[in-house]
Amino acid sequence: MMSTLSAFLPSVGLRPRHTCKHSLSSSNGTASKLYMKSSHAYHVEVLVGDDEPPENALKRFRWATKTSGLVQEARRRRYFENTQDEKKRRIKDGHMKKSKRYVPPPRYEEAVTTLEPAPFADLFGDSDNIFGQEQEAPQSGTRSAF
Repeated sequence: MMSTLSAFLPSVGLRPRHTCKHSLSSSNGTASKLYMKSSHAYHVEVLVGDDEPPENALKRFRWATKTSGLVQEARRRRYFENTQDEKKRRIKDGHMKKSKRYVPPPRYEEAVTTLEPAPFADLFGDSDNIFGQEQEAPQSGTRSAF
């Protein structure tokens, strides 16, 4: 299976975790990386744990190649791309990035709870006492000295 992946993409590989020469940025140590060595070769690296099943490593490898856009780049480079097609592709890529970046606005209930207090809220009382009047203490049987 490894030779099939290597034949499809020239510099692709699965590597044991203990041979890694540099520190990884992720906390669990299973970071996948994509970088361009030259103008025509990409390198996707998935670090495999000592006791990790190969199915999980292949699953992470497929995910890394899919999210990196490596297959789309290979398809794009299959044929010559004129300037008109390049412009169309860049516009389409921009729309895709924009749609992935979209964060829906908060719901009304969440927005109300996170807002600052209403203006002049300190002049009015609680929801139980809307006029802000001080309540008198209940009188007991004994009177004060004053």
